[in-house]
Amino acid sequence: MEQNTRPAAVGPGAGQQSDSAEMLDKGNAIPKITRQFDSESGSFPAEVYENLPPILAGCCDTLSDHTEREVFLIGALAVLSGILPNVHGFYDDQFYTPHLFCFVIANHGSGKGSLKLAYQLGKKIHAMQKERSVQEIAAWKQQASEAIQNKQEPPPHPGNKMTFIPANNSKSGLIELMSENEGKGIIFETEGDTLADALKTDHGNFSDILRKAFHHERIAFYRRTGKENIEIENPALAAILSATFDQYIKQVPTPCNGLFSRIMHFCPKANSEFRDVFDEKRKKYPEYFDGAGETFKAFFETLEGLEKPIVYALSTPQRKPFLDYFSKLKSEFMEYISPDMEGTSHRLALIAFRISMILSAVRHFDEGDFSEKIFCTQIDFDNTLRIMEVLKTHTLEVFNRLPKPSERAEYTALKNELSEKAEQVAKAILYRQQGMSYADIAETLLNDKNKKSTIYNWVNGKR
Repeated sequence: MEQNTRPAAVGPGAGQQSDSAEMLDKGNAIPKITRQFDSESGSFPAEVYENLPPILAGCCDTLSDHTEREVFLIGALAVLSGILPNVHGFYDDQFYTPHLFCFVIANHGSGKGSLKLAYQLGKKIHAMQKERSVQEIAAWKQQASEAIQNKQEPPPHPGNKMTFIPANNSKSGLIELMSENEGKGIIFETEGDTLADALKTDHGNFSDILRKAFHHERIAFYRRTGKENIEIENPALAAILSATFDQYIKQVPTPCNGLFSRIMHFCPKANSEFRDVFDEKRKKYPEYFDGAGETFKAFFETLEGLEKPIVYALSTPQRKPFLDYFSKLKSEFMEYISPDMEGTSHRLALIAFRISMILSAVRHFDEGDFSEKIFCTQIDFDNTLRIMEVLKTHTLEVFNRLPKPSERAEYTALKNELSEKAEQVAKAILYRQQGMSYADIAETLLNDKNKKSTIYNWVNGKR
């Protein structure tokens, strides 16, 4: 395939060589999972940033704050997953695109704000798509007007083209926008309540759409009002969301919820220091990330113009270490954490495959290589496993914080029991004020006169 040219990339020079390939061949290369969340092991090590593709390494190096870099990187991976059209890899029993879901969970003011810099990587593509849509709709209006004048059937509406699909949406609205964008899109929302409010409404609960899109499973929707049937054969969504834990739990109430296992969780460490809001380095952010956005826009235009999708694959030597890593992870999840984590271990492996696809694809494209088939570079394979060690830690932290289904049932039962008792106590006090004896109250409320001492305790505050 003829290789395409594009603007020079933003960031440092040529990619670095991996120093961990030999490590993967050793029997003890794959570390044990973290039994409890550790704030230090929950941070990306320096090796992750040093071994990123140059354009991503440059973006991270530009950021002043450690938490900013972490949050930007996790958000950037998810944004990039949604702006690499015509790239897919065969995994298990089907082809998968790079699309990822990420959720940054932190208190207000904890550094989630750098997600907006990840948004910049796809902003120019979004603007380009919207401009195309404006032109297509204008042309359609002219054609429709001429058709009506000639008493002919007007052409179908071209739809609204966009890259970022609003989270403040109904289920039918989301499906319609995906359909108008070839079944693809990115949901980007930094305020968790926006999505939570949409998901809990009768017409907005599109959690099943997210779950299906993760595996490119067919989505079918029939709108009775307009007798319209919409079918999306291979949906592909990326999602970048941030929220406090209280907001997150509204959307993912338990680990058994299907969304949990499909999400890259990241809980940034709180910074006790007040950030230097006068840091001159921050003035460079708009220009730098604008330049990075231009580079990714060039990648996007080249990729969408390809006649055939680029096929991505792990190299043969990388496949056994990959399988070994996730076999051990699954065993340890099942033995030390919970049998409920079986599905999570499988989906973390798919997430890892997609991350390796993104890192290697960006590296290849940055070097001008848009070949029909690309293989994972060793440096990106090693770095993917480093990233997965961190994501695994955060997944476990969120798992441990979420109420388990049995715990929720016990909590509900206890809450109901306490509520019933409070009502009985209130009645006992009222009856006593009306002059009833403790024995009569006990017979009325508890069907047992001998429990008058219980009523005495309730009425006199000894509960």
